[in-house]
Amino acid sequence: MSGSGALSNLPANDVPIKKPEVILAAIIVVLPVLLIFMVAQRFVRSGTLSGAEKG
Repeated sequence: MSGSGALSNLPANDVPIKKPEVILAAIIVVLPVLLIFMVAQRFVRSGTLSGAEKG
């Protein structure tokens, strides 16, 4: 994000995005993916273990 120039304090900058807003956007993007992963991992693990039964 710092390479885009959006976080710099230059007067020619038209998009004043501050670091707290970037952090909040990152949390909003990552949180649903993390929740889906945590819920789906239970099913993936149970499917892997059920396929490993011998007999």
